[in-house]
Amino acid sequence: MKGFKARVIKEMKLSLDDLYIQYVPGRFFREVFPGDEKTMLSIVSSPHYRFLQLYIEVGEGIWEHYDDTDYIHLMEFWGRKDKYNRKKVTNFVKTYNSIKANGLKNPIVVSQTPIYKKFFDDGYEIYHGHHRAAICKILGYKKVECRIVKVKKRK
Repeated sequence: MKGFKARVIKEMKLSLDDLYIQYVPGRFFREVFPGDEKTMLSIVSSPHYRFLQLYIEVGEGIWEHYDDTDYIHLMEFWGRKDKYNRKKVTNFVKTYNSIKANGLKNPIVVSQTPIYKKFFDDGYEIYHGHHRAAICKILGYKKVECRIVKVKKRK
């Protein structure tokens, strides 16, 4: 994230149920994150996870439906255009297939404490690795290797 620096505190395996999507004001839209605050930050409520559910259901037919997904709507809220979105979806599917075939190779980076607003007391906010966390969750992983960081705003 721009304007922030992260210092690694430790690495350890964490339950995916203890990882939450990063809340960033101005980039977080209730239209694509359903439920109360804690529920909307869970991996299974994320547009990433729901996109993967559709991909598993329709396979390559995803290209007929991808622009109707909350995953793409989120990127559109961020001002991203179709060319970028297609590339992002292509890379997401490649990452899913890679992890499915070879396992998770890189740790998920999580913040020791929520960066902007505290919605939960029992877990970690994902700092880097939202796509990989959603992939692991949908593939049935219970725990993943995580790098826990302390995040500070740059002066």
